[in-house]
Amino acid sequence: CIDLHEEQRESWRILAQANFPPRATSMFEDTKLVNYQAALKLATDLKRNDKEQEVKTARELSAVFRGQYDKSRELARRGQ
Repeated sequence: CIDLHEEQRESWRILAQANFPPRATSMFEDTKLVNYQAALKLATDLKRNDKEQEVKTARELSAVFRGQYDKSRELARRGQ
């Protein structure tokens, strides 16, 4: 999420300007990828000290969150 801070801020700004439309806000707030089970798996993966896997996981998470922020901006601009 840190790598995407600017995308996150931009999405929040657009959501606020659009008065937080429900679908867009829901998309922005979706954290199902970082639920308890996912966090346990991530902790286990990190304990392995496998840098390649860490980078792969970080890229996957970034791609998903980037997609969510993009979609939330799109929905907010349409007032959804």
